[in-house]
Amino acid sequence: MVAANTSLPDESYVPILKCKMGELGAAESCLLDTVVPLFEVRDPEASATKLLKAWPAASGVAWIHSLNLSGADEQEFAESVSTLFTLLQTEMLAVPVITTSESSAMLRTVAEIVSVQDRGVVLRLEPEELLATPEATWSGIDEVLAACGVPPHAVDVVVDAGFVAGTPATRAAVVNQALRTLPSGDWRNLVVAFSAFPQDMSTVDKDSVGEFPRQDAAAFELLPSRETAPPLIYADYTIGVPSHAEAGFLPIPNIKYTDERTWKIHRGAARTNPTPQYRALASDLVAAPYFAADQSSPCDEYLRTVANGSDGPGNAMTHLRAGISRHVHVVAYRLANLGVP
Repeated sequence: MVAANTSLPDESYVPILKCKMGELGAAESCLLDTVVPLFEVRDPEASATKLLKAWPAASGVAWIHSLNLSGADEQEFAESVSTLFTLLQTEMLAVPVITTSESSAMLRTVAEIVSVQDRGVVLRLEPEELLATPEATWSGIDEVLAACGVPPHAVDVVVDAGFVAGTPATRAAVVNQALRTLPSGDWRNLVVAFSAFPQDMSTVDKDSVGEFPRQDAAAFELLPSRETAPPLIYADYTIGVPSHAEAGFLPIPNIKYTDERTWKIHRGAARTNPTPQYRALASDLVAAPYFAADQSSPCDEYLRTVANGSDGPGNAMTHLRAGISRHVHVVAYRLANLGVP
């Protein structure tokens, strides 16, 4: 497992996961030597127990980004983050994630966390801020790192291109330009995150199998990853998206299955009667030529048991958990064995 305060191996992988039951359940099944999850947390104080169950210290380091999306009082939110890291302190190798727009209260809290836990910070940047206002961003980086009391060699930089759209070449060009604008520093790690999974399944016909190219992986392969110092580490949003919008209804039963270069979507016919539909979808997938190639995961074992009727079929949460687990295992396998995600 990846230790704190270390340079990540080139084949490392950073899946970005929301702190929800499906994602956390998937993390539990992804205790792989090269995986470092970045958890997005909306309710810090209430998330400690769930995070500890999903990723205890024995699993290796994890990055925690506390997001004040509800607009809570900044001081109160910072205090809840402090409580979270106090609860995690000895049981989880957690590193706080910050941006250049943190409140002064949050920066004081992170400085305290750093002084106690001595694991540095993760600095999350968007290509837009590096490209649109580079001088202001450089100054902002210096200010937040100084406020947190961390030098560059104790900082993991994540250039998050999750909201960058377009072809793989377009995405790669934007990120490459942003990387050239990033201040040179003795960064502990340099990570690039992409996102390409579709927002919804509406373009896949009902009662059919659809396919989407893994353009996030393709974009990363176009970057000069071996020419940077440190080398680039791959991150993505698995089979999720960067936004935090909630679906207002249960989806039509579907299975999201990560393959070598694509995502396969086995979609049911209607929202009604989901149980027999999901079992039928699992049976079809297990019989498909792309099922479980060389990257068998807990998801594949689960789908086999659903198909033969010995387990499941579960619900939307367990289905999401299985899909994320499959994705993480495929990406980790490909990075370790092929050098590409």
